[in-house]
Amino acid sequence: MKIILFNSCFIERSVDPLQRIDPHLRVGVAVIAACLREAGHVVRVVDPQVDKRGIDEVVHEIVQDEPDLVGFSAFTEEIIYASYIAEKIRVICPSAKLIVGGYHASAVPERTLREFPVFDLAVVGEGEQTMLEIVNGVSYENIPGLAWRDTNGTVHLNPSRQEAISLDSLPPPAWDLFDLSSYSFRIPVEPSRTCPFRCAFCFQATFSKTRYKDPVKVVDDVERAVRQLGARQISFGSAGAFPLNRNHGLAVCRELRSRNITIPWLTTTRADVLDRELLMAMRETGCCYISLGIETGDQDILSRCNKGLRLEQAEETIRLIHEVGIESELCFIIGLPGETEESLLKTERFAIAMRPYATLASFAILTPFPGTEIFRMAECGEQGLGLSTQDWRRFSKQSGFALQHSSLTFSQLRRWQARLYLKFYFGSPFKTLRLLRSPAFREGISLRRLINLLRRMF
Repeated sequence: MKIILFNSCFIERSVDPLQRIDPHLRVGVAVIAACLREAGHVVRVVDPQVDKRGIDEVVHEIVQDEPDLVGFSAFTEEIIYASYIAEKIRVICPSAKLIVGGYHASAVPERTLREFPVFDLAVVGEGEQTMLEIVNGVSYENIPGLAWRDTNGTVHLNPSRQEAISLDSLPPPAWDLFDLSSYSFRIPVEPSRTCPFRCAFCFQATFSKTRYKDPVKVVDDVERAVRQLGARQISFGSAGAFPLNRNHGLAVCRELRSRNITIPWLTTTRADVLDRELLMAMRETGCCYISLGIETGDQDILSRCNKGLRLEQAEETIRLIHEVGIESELCFIIGLPGETEESLLKTERFAIAMRPYATLASFAILTPFPGTEIFRMAECGEQGLGLSTQDWRRFSKQSGFALQHSSLTFSQLRRWQARLYLKFYFGSPFKTLRLLRSPAFREGISLRRLINLLRRMF
């Protein structure tokens, strides 16, 4: 079969001026592409976010290939854009099967097919086996993890898959199908799947049990990216948190050292899985940046959201990361259940206290993403939360456009967001000067973002 896969579906700039939507490689798409190609199919990957032509030109080129199947990977914020592209393809290439996957379709598969009838199928959860069964002609009703529409237009949702695929059995991601220069040669490596924690604001699209890739195979992926693809940086954070398990993290670092691989790498993880020995091993193998989800400076709100983190432990880890010599970013969410002006002051005090030790901080207004416990609360009006819109384009990570909060108005949340950003970054002249020398700061803070923060404050 001739198959087209979309790495992303962004065709417009985010409605949120604070949102960072830099083009990035999606390892899930690359692995699915590799599986399909290994099975003998002809696969091509496109990404309108990095293509310098208009979407009409991109679609025109796609249909020239006369694809049998087109797959769209879409976050909630881009699902409407995915449907726009699919509609254009449908007009010119009516026989192609149009399939949507990714977090949004996995969270609300039946709703996605009803809301966007242009899609024929929705893949729920991990897509490798499901996509192979689709292209191999298995009857839709017999494919686990699939939502489909019958000839009468009725939408059906099959049971979930019962057995998770071994990460060690998957082929290497098909990065040769991507223009890596469009992503600054920052290549993601997948060390594991599924976070073992169950935070109320996160959605798990994969199996409930955490699976770890063999450290040798993790480093095989790193070495391939460095030696064959010219990677300038490795990202573990964009392919799942790492490390999630201390022993696995140490084993990966030992394998990197044994092969004498030295390349800057960054990651996302939790503050309660790191210690000095692990951080030293990470730094020695090239770790230059760690993103930590702190969420709030109020311990009661952390507990209410099932974060499972003690702020005292987070503070100790932040100081330790700085002492070891790795840059860090602290990620906060404002507007969580139980949020008040008093709890926001606690977050402010925590962030300012950690300012000497952390390079960056982000302060997102809560977005109730589909599939999360927070979304369920907002739909039901529980814990003071509600939904202000169901325009999926407004479900970005920073804006909070979709949130209604009983204790804080949207204007209040925006002013607090601006205040927290400006106080963290510009409340200390010494901090400001140090930040200006940090590549991570220059990448994360644009003039457009600063102007919008100032407007919100004044």
